[in-house]
Amino acid sequence: MTEFKQTRGFVFWMIIAINMLSASVYAEIPQTVNFQGFLTNQTNQAVDDGSYLMTFSLWDGPDNQNDRQLWSENQNVQVIRGIYSVALGSSNAFPNTLTFADECYLGVQVDGGDYLKLNDQLIPLTTTWTTFRSQTSAGRIIKTVSDDYAVSSGDDIICVNGGFTIILPDANGCSGKIFTIENVGTASVSIQTNGSQTIDDDTSMTLEEKYAQVTLVSNGSGWYRLGASGSGSIDANSIGYTELAPGAVQNSELADDAVTTTKLLDGAVTTNKLFDDAITASKLADDSVTASKLADDAVTASKIAGENANGKVITTDGSGNSSWNYVKNAIQEFTVKAGETITAGDIVTYINGKIQKGVGGQTSDFSVTDPYTMNTGDKSVDNAVARLSDSKFVVSYMDVE
Repeated sequence: MTEFKQTRGFVFWMIIAINMLSASVYAEIPQTVNFQGFLTNQTNQAVDDGSYLMTFSLWDGPDNQNDRQLWSENQNVQVIRGIYSVALGSSNAFPNTLTFADECYLGVQVDGGDYLKLNDQLIPLTTTWTTFRSQTSAGRIIKTVSDDYAVSSGDDIICVNGGFTIILPDANGCSGKIFTIENVGTASVSIQTNGSQTIDDDTSMTLEEKYAQVTLVSNGSGWYRLGASGSGSIDANSIGYTELAPGAVQNSELADDAVTTTKLLDGAVTTNKLFDDAITASKLADDSVTASKLADDAVTASKIAGENANGKVITTDGSGNSSWNYVKNAIQEFTVKAGETITAGDIVTYINGKIQKGVGGQTSDFSVTDPYTMNTGDKSVDNAVARLSDSKFVVSYMDVE
């Protein structure tokens, strides 16, 4: 029976095969990985030419007794002068969970025999971080997490399913490294630094909505946002009005009640920024508009809705309710005596329902107190009036038969 072992030739051919693949890995994402090796017998001679059943497996550690197997497949391999070449993953595809973000170890068995080992360990595939990326986006590693997670330098794209916290690595040790973090769940995802470093000017940020994502790059001492999509999180006061172009934010882009009074600077909203009839009474809180907030002559009669009828004014009742009404009993109408002309400033006397110039005359309700008496018969008429003082007059009457 032929026995197999690994030799320097075996390791040499393995390294050449992986390096050749690495040179073109970014041109096209492979679904398989080419691997070459060299088989010898116990006397270090190449095995006989022929077909051999070989088992290839990937492990998360160098010990097949204690570490976890990630993938395996069997292939009938043609060996010529000890040299063989296989396409790993051709008979059993790599699972999507195998992203090669961490170092893997290769196990090789011939005809079900012992594992071929290097220094009593499975073969370390140290270059597979860039070589074995068969199920990734544009050659980047995708990892989905459903728990709090500390990002490692081997990560690329991290999809977070649930309301968990993602901790960024120390920016000092990964200058230029780019990570993309996406919220693929419905709960808010928190992204934090190590505490002393910042994301732009903040020590943390959140991805509030499903499919919100952010791309971060290390500058060697902290983290910069390269871009974000979805709602993400915008910290208070991080965007000022000077950073928004005119018309950049439309009504359709604002949720109902998104803009409140406390979010507006004094004087931020001016007349030329409002459409006609944009503000109605229903949109104003009680007592929100005070006299101090109105410019001189800002409120004119034409701007006040109402019946706008001649002679009506706005009046209020005891409860503060306003309405348009005629002013009653404030203006009295009189008839001018025939032949009289009354102008502003004239002193007039009201006599028998009519007014005329001057002071005095008979009225239907004229009366005096003691000691004066007068004849108020139907046929009496005044004859003469003499003024004694500002408040006393002498009136003479005569009866007419």
